[in-house]
This record gives sequence, structure tokens and C-alpha cells, in this order.
Amino acid sequence: MAGGTLDNGGHYTTPEADRLSRSQKVAYGLGGQTASLIPNSLFALANPVFNIVLGVRPDLVGLAFLLTRFWDAFTDPVMGYVSDNFKSRWGRRRPFVLIGAWLSGASFALIWMVPRDAGPGESFGWFLGTLLLFYTCATVFQVSWEALGYEITPDYHERTRVQAYRAFFAKTGGLIAWSLPVVITLAIFADEIQAVRWVGFVVGAVIAIGGSVPAVFVKERPPPPKPPAPREPFLQTMRETLSNRSFLWLNAVFFLFTIGLFSSIGFSVYISVYHVMGGDQAAGFRVNSLWPITVLLLGLFIIPPISGIATRIGKERALLICLLFMVAGSIGSLWLYNPDHPWMIALFGLVVAPGHVALFMIIYAMVADVADVDELASGRRREASYGAVFNWVHKLGLGVSQYASGLLLNWSGFDATLGAAQSPDAVFKMRLLYAFLPAVLTLAAIVCLYYYPLNERRMHDVRERLERKRGVVHVADAARRHRART
Repeated sequence: MAGGTLDNGGHYTTPEADRLSRSQKVAYGLGGQTASLIPNSLFALANPVFNIVLGVRPDLVGLAFLLTRFWDAFTDPVMGYVSDNFKSRWGRRRPFVLIGAWLSGASFALIWMVPRDAGPGESFGWFLGTLLLFYTCATVFQVSWEALGYEITPDYHERTRVQAYRAFFAKTGGLIAWSLPVVITLAIFADEIQAVRWVGFVVGAVIAIGGSVPAVFVKERPPPPKPPAPREPFLQTMRETLSNRSFLWLNAVFFLFTIGLFSSIGFSVYISVYHVMGGDQAAGFRVNSLWPITVLLLGLFIIPPISGIATRIGKERALLICLLFMVAGSIGSLWLYNPDHPWMIALFGLVVAPGHVALFMIIYAMVADVADVDELASGRRREASYGAVFNWVHKLGLGVSQYASGLLLNWSGFDATLGAAQSPDAVFKMRLLYAFLPAVLTLAAIVCLYYYPLNERRMHDVRERLERKRGVVHVADAARRHRART
């Protein structure tokens, strides 16, 4: 029976057949560490290494990220289409997860092998070329791994729990990533270039090994008992994916929130160095790491309660509450980035932590619901296509925010050649942007969330209609069906 029975609070319980074992959730969740390291390590290191150390202009660093998004606009949907239509004895997703993880690890290490004597122009060229290679490899991993998470359970609430494990391990990846700017300042290295080369090698190995775990240990959900519809052309798949109105509203929420969140991250290190620590670069890197580490550590503890809240009041309401925390924290940064009390940056992390958790837990569980609605209308399972578009929108938001933060940094009057002697006007403009840009964009995301229509009762109805149409699909059937096929 779809969705179980109603409890006293009017919510549907999860049937045992739809529940995944803890080992399966952990195995899938470990891929979240790799998925988190991929963007966060780049965001943590790109400006400190290529702008502050190698002299590449911050808007050019941002431009490199933005240009890769246009490449992703091609590779992400193609990878989604390939994965959705791929057949092998190991499944549709797992072979690509394994190959993509190892290629991503190797190409990540290559980014930081920039020649020591390269000038700003050569350094920019190296960064752009290796970044394109890296994100191509990351697409192979991430699109297939995302789809694996969307389809391993059909239950509305169990999907949120799966994404909670993903969010937990993503926080461990984030902890690693946001400690890296501090690591490259350690005295054990001759200089930042030597340090970042070692960091690139070690983090690349962690990406490869962590990303391999779901490929080896997660069981793919079997195909529906009823034969699927014939393969459709790529362009038709994309057209139907992009015509799903629920999916478009969800993308609008994600895009606006991503720009607000990550454009502010671009300013954070500069405000920490030049406002809070008066131009002391090493001290500023250390102080700035306080808020992301606070977010990540606190996230490890608040993921279970947020998952529980989402179960009790619905995903969209829980997401709304978390977004409001983000608005409050952004505006509060005007007081929490305090030169007299640098430790208060950790309080900023305390306030915005729920928003960070919601972005990488609740909203991903909502994509799986969208895929169910699409299957009811089309008869096709297209998790990878939806995941690919959603992932590209996220990466586009990252690229836009990185490029915009570079442009706005130039507009503020920041000049890296001045060192600690930045003008008070430039620092003040950065602080205003850091406070109000994410707050305004997050409020716009909340408006879009209001129009998202897929609540718990709607999804329970969709599930029942799907099972009447194509039969029941449970993960527990996977081993039996695999033996029958082989």
C-alpha cells in the first residue's frame, strides 16, 4: 500500500517495504562527502590561491566559474539522458558513479598543479582549462549519484531521511573543504603553492574513495514490473523536463537561494581579512573559517531534528522556516563581523546553519517527488534528467554568484595591491552587499516556494495512482530481480 497509514497527526507512515537499512543510507550518504568537496573546496581555495597568491583578478576567477556553467548546460543533460537510458548488469547509475568519482579526484589534483612561475594571465588559462576538465568528470559522478538517491525509495518521508544522511556526510566534506585555507598557511610548507599542491592530491584521493562507496554498496531500485515506455529523443526529454511547472518553481527557489548564499561567501574572506583582522591575511583566513566550520559542525546535530520537523509539518514549511533563519543571519552579519570580537563570526554561522542544511537536504528530497509526478504523466522514469537539470541550475547559480561577487568586489573599490591599506569606503560597501544581497534573494526564493504545489497529501495520491498504473516497486525486490535477469 502506498505511503502507509495515517497517524494521529494526519501524516502517512512509511511502510516497512519502503524503508532502507541504515547501511544503505550510510553508503549512499558517503557520496555526499564527495559531492560537497567538489564545489566547496574550489570555493574555499579559488580566490585565496588564484587571486591573493597568484594575482588573477577576482572577476576573472569568477568568470572561469561562469564559463564552466555554459559547458555544464550541455554535459549535465546529456549525462542525465545517458544514465536514464543505460542498461548493464550493475544498473543504470553505479558504473558512472564509480568512474566519475575517480576521474573527479584526479582532475581536482591537476587544478592546483599550476606552474610556479606562471603570470596572472597564464594562471587564469590554467585555472579555466583544468576547471572545465574537472567539472566534466564531476558531472559523470554527480548526475548519476543524484539520480540513485532520488529513486532508491518511493516513500515521501523516507526520501527526506535518505537526504538527511546525504546532508550529514556533506557536512563532513564541507568541514574538510573550509579548513583548507588554514592548512595552506601552515609553516610545514615552503609556501602556499607547495601547500595547495599537497592539498589537491589529498583531497582528490578523498573525492575518489568516498565517491566509490555508493557505487559499490548501494542497491539500485529495480525497474517497474510493467515494461517502460520506448526511449524518447533527447530533445523531447529535455522539453518535457523543462515544462514541469512544479519543477520550474523548485528550480527558481534553488537558483535564487544559491546566488544569495554563495555570492555572500565570496565577500566573507575579504571582510574577515580587511575589516575584522585589519589586513592580516593568515589571521583573516583562520577567523573566516569559524563560520563555515560552525555551520558544518552544528549541521551534524540539527539534521535529525530538521528531518523530523519536515516529517511533521511537510517539506515546504520546514524549508520556509530554514530560509527565514538565513535572512536573519545575513542582516545580522553587520554586527557579527566585529573587529573587537572576531569570535562573533561563529555566531553568524550559528544563525545561518538551518538554511544551509535545508538547501542540501529538504530541497533534494523534493526533486524525487517531481520525478514521480512526471512518471504518472509520461510513463518514464527520468530521475537523472531531472537531477541533471537541477544540478546544472545549482552550478549556474554558483557560477553567477562567483562572477557577480568578483564584479561587485571590483565595484566596491577593493584593490589587492593595496594590501591592508584598503579604503574604508570599499570595506563598508562589501559589508552592505554581504548583509543585504543574500537576504533579498532569499526572500525572493520564499515567494517562489509559495507557488510550489507538491505537498504530502498530493504525493500520497500520486504514489497510489502510480502503483495502480505500473505496479509496486520496492528496493527489497532488487536482489531477486537481479538474480532472475542473470
